[in-house]
Amino acid sequence: MAVWDTWVRDWQRTCDCVVNRGGTLKKFQVDPPAPLSRIKEVEERIGFPIPSSFREVLLNFSQRVDVIARSPDNASCSGPLQDVFAVSVMWDIESLPIFESERKELIDGTKDDTLFDPWRNVLIVEKSSGGDDIAINLQTLTKEEIVLLSLKHDETHGCKLGADFQVFVDQMTDIGIPLWDSYGIRPFLDKKGRYLDPECGNAKAWREWLGYSRM
Repeated sequence: MAVWDTWVRDWQRTCDCVVNRGGTLKKFQVDPPAPLSRIKEVEERIGFPIPSSFREVLLNFSQRVDVIARSPDNASCSGPLQDVFAVSVMWDIESLPIFESERKELIDGTKDDTLFDPWRNVLIVEKSSGGDDIAINLQTLTKEEIVLLSLKHDETHGCKLGADFQVFVDQMTDIGIPLWDSYGIRPFLDKKGRYLDPECGNAKAWREWLGYSRM
């Protein structure tokens, strides 16, 4: 059984929970897998192989996912969960060359600025409207590790979201698919604020608020 075999079911259940609380399902799109020829074409455009964990997802599960449901304005959580106002899952193989081009432009223009070192050896897989990047580390010692990179949010910049892409998506699904940005992820980091923790108190409180039970 592949790790992604239950993702769509669990995403649908989570979105149903949001709707049951008076929220709105904005989109639920899970495209077919990408042909191998398309993956090779994208790899040629970005100049290196797509990390294996993400490549397997694109090839065997889906090349594009666009899932988002928003909570009603008057029903947001309180306390540390007050900024978690939606659930989402997003990636798109077509965005990879665009993100890579933007990343190269960024690092080429900041060669002597160490602030941008975390962007020098990664593949960006998703960008949030708030300026956060979800990226796959390409460095040898931490290859495939998922990191959150942000110039705007120091408290989440560089935090580790999973050992690889499949682990990351599985953990986010386990939590209840909070938004893929600093505001959505921050409440679900461990006490040191460096690793995603699906078993933390906030994750349990979020699932309880949603009415979502893991299967």
